[in-house]
Amino acid sequence: MNAPDLSETTLYVQRALWEQKPLIEAAQRYGATVVAVDSDEDAAGREVADTFVQVDSLRDVTECLDVARTHDVDAVTTDQCDFSLFTTSYIGARLDVPAASLTAAQNTTNKKRMRRAAADAVAHPDYRICSTEAEVRTAVTEIGLPVVVKPVDSRGAFGVRRVTDPEQVRGAYLDGIANSSARELIVEEFVDGIPITVDGYYADEHRSLATASKDTPLGNLDPDRELTYPAQISERKRDEVKRLTDSLAETLDISFGPTHAEYILTDDGTFHLLEFHNRGGGLQTSTSLVPALTGFDVATQLLCDAIGTRSGQEGGSFPVERAGIIRPIHFESGTIVEIEGLDNARADEDVLVLQLFVEPGDEIEEFELATEAHGALVTVGDTVADSRQLADTTESAIQIRYE
Repeated sequence: MNAPDLSETTLYVQRALWEQKPLIEAAQRYGATVVAVDSDEDAAGREVADTFVQVDSLRDVTECLDVARTHDVDAVTTDQCDFSLFTTSYIGARLDVPAASLTAAQNTTNKKRMRRAAADAVAHPDYRICSTEAEVRTAVTEIGLPVVVKPVDSRGAFGVRRVTDPEQVRGAYLDGIANSSARELIVEEFVDGIPITVDGYYADEHRSLATASKDTPLGNLDPDRELTYPAQISERKRDEVKRLTDSLAETLDISFGPTHAEYILTDDGTFHLLEFHNRGGGLQTSTSLVPALTGFDVATQLLCDAIGTRSGQEGGSFPVERAGIIRPIHFESGTIVEIEGLDNARADEDVLVLQLFVEPGDEIEEFELATEAHGALVTVGDTVADSRQLADTTESAIQIRYE
């Protein structure tokens, strides 16, 4: 692999939360001066970036472009965040530097556009686009319960709710619309099956790299959503969903950067598209887990692409060599006084991510959605059993003392 020379590069990194730290640190290893931008003044990337700029909103393309111009940046990049992708694409277009195209960004950060663009290319759950509570209620009646209510343009599972009773509609509508910049929702049929994810990258052509599965039909809505790599389905079906993802990347006009697709595999063997993103999976899936499983260095490739050079990974073969687990961490309810054991828990090199979202002084409760988890854990091993055993051992090493 060819390391990029960023010694003369001022790199703009959109979003500086903990998930972006590996990308920031990789850029600095290659010599870049990093300008990290985030709306959170306590963003973890602030401590490692050369310059940190706080903005009011990462969706504000004008404000973020002003930052890029003020600091005379030579390249732009981002990962693992949908609205950061769109803003970065916009800045790239304005400054005429490499970035994901605005067409691809539009197609993959807005579920309405994604579904319409890929309508004839893949199976979908039945869905309706809604703006008002009355429209949501009509959609529920037409589709039939259960349904899933989602913002068309949020990230992760924020604002996403499963509705199983008409009395839940108002809460799902209010939560969803609050998380949508476009103030639009997608109400879709709840499809029963196996949730499948595919992580890939476009380098000369789109290449699907790693698959994962979850053994519950609730997928991201399940508070205990443990993802298993590789997907626990037949090798034939893994190859099929990879080919489907490669084809959909072309349909959605993707020609740059990492991708993360989500499907439901139904009992009749059909993959139903839920999401397709032109960015890596969250929780450092792209920058930590995919490289550990396949040897494909996503951060380095993304940085090479940002300055228009080649990494040498293009056209290479990157089969999955190891197994992995992504697990949300949850603790007992109560007020935390002290957290111990983190250093020991992180000591094993196969513990790729151990990130807590709570701290001493927090009063925590049992969570109902994965987005409310108390932490995240990512481990790898030679087999799924090895990876899961390490996850169990790591989680048990964390000691919480309550008030």
